[in-house]
Amino acid sequence: MRDLARLLAAELPERAAFEYTYVAAEGPVGLLEWAYEDSTVRVRDGVDSYVIESGKIVAQTIHYTLEARSDLASHTEAS
Repeated sequence: MRDLARLLAAELPERAAFEYTYVAAEGPVGLLEWAYEDSTVRVRDGVDSYVIESGKIVAQTIHYTLEARSDLASHTEAS
């Protein structure tokens, strides 16, 4: 889990706030959908899943698509 957190932090260096769009849990399994946006990148389809046993995360998956902020480039060109 720490490795996944480090990889994600490296791709989102501004560390802006995440928007959590859906949270669900059933027994030991949790699902979290999220979005992220800063001045250079955005994620619209973030999804994490977790398996928790004895209060600890024992398995995790993460999926997201990192997009460059193309609207930033068009705004810069227009200035």
